Amino acid sequence: MSALGLQGLLTSRMSFEAVGGFDEAFSDETGAAEYCVRLRETGMRMVSMCTVKLEVAETPNLGRRYDNAFNAPDYSAAGLELFDGRHPSLRTLGDPFLNDNLDQGSRLYASFIGEAFMWASFVIAVVVAVVLLYVPGSLALRGMGLSAPLAVASAPIVSVFLYAAAGIVLKAAGVITSWIVLLAIALVLAGAVYALARARGRGETLALGPSRISLRAGWLVLACYVVVGVLVGFCCFLSVMDGPDSFPRQIDTVFHLARIRAYAESGTFSVLDATNCFPDGMGYGASLPGGFYPAAWHVVAAMVYQATGFAVSLVLNALDFAFAAIVFPSGMYVLLSYVFDDHPKAVALGAFVTVAFVAFPWRLLTFGLLCSNLASFAMAPAVAACFACLIDPVRGAHHRLALLVALSWDVADLP
Repeated sequence: MSALGLQGLLTSRMSFEAVGGFDEAFSDETGAAEYCVRLRETGMRMVSMCTVKLEVAETPNLGRRYDNAFNAPDYSAAGLELFDGRHPSLRTLGDPFLNDNLDQGSRLYASFIGEAFMWASFVIAVVVAVVLLYVPGSLALRGMGLSAPLAVASAPIVSVFLYAAAGIVLKAAGVITSWIVLLAIALVLAGAVYALARARGRGETLALGPSRISLRAGWLVLACYVVVGVLVGFCCFLSVMDGPDSFPRQIDTVFHLARIRAYAESGTFSVLDATNCFPDGMGYGASLPGGFYPAAWHVVAAMVYQATGFAVSLVLNALDFAFAAIVFPSGMYVLLSYVFDDHPKAVALGAFVTVAFVAFPWRLLTFGLLCSNLASFAMAPAVAACFACLIDPVRGAHHRLALLVALSWDVADLP
């Protein structure tokens, strides 16, 4: 980095004295930047430690913490004039470390084409995420005898498990892998389940929902859940963002972004060593003992990141949107179809009620960020429906076995 802020700035005493310390003519943050410039001129580098969290209490009115009219500016006009006098033309040359992709004031962001391209990339990332979440699981559950709408709506709980399990096994075997390999393994396993079930005969199809609703009507109701979820997600989540790659500046966000890149760049996707997400001299956590963190969400995010090559923050938002606006409403469709088995209108109206609560999923998109929690709670309704069907005395032995296997996958998920 070109310079660091005054708060949390650490240098050795030898370095501090070598450049003459701070210039006391400055009375604001400009002095810290000027001090960093003199350090750079001696060949030193500025490094920002994203793993360190510094808490300060400098603003008495937290409600106006971002109000520039209330808070003193970091760089005053007098400070900048003094800086330019010490280092003529330095600011006009620009920042050599500036990445235009992260500068929301750059021409790329300001142009209509750039904005349209970013949102088009977001849509593509959401589509890729949906394909990864739904295709393998739908194939496996359909083979196990679940009806088509039920299999599709419950698919993410199986797909996520297959990716997480494959990542653990491949890491234990010392195999470096990629998103396409994980997807291929999941499809092969799901295809094997489907083929085996077809060979043995699936028997009667397990269907949920009011008996008076046809299969076509069931698809229409499920589509209604998804459409309403996407529309509300646009209003509550996407419309208030500065851009599709925006993210909150919180320590949790740093971990999520680093974890996604660590999986994608190292080629290892095991959730059993998810805490090692910052590179060291030997690679991503190669010199550190592994630790557990529920990171199946990060495995899927890394797969989307590898498949698209888009900004990691954009992928984070796209996957969160997919879970909040598509996976959660789909799971609620499954659960409400079981609970209101004799009330088709209640099931249909559930499409509008499901996403009408602030606490979940919309609040969880801004609190934390708690991405793993979001994914877990989004899949919870489908898990609850599987459990309810499992203990339902009217289900046959064939369906109970299929549901028991599906529920085992659900419990083993580690989002």
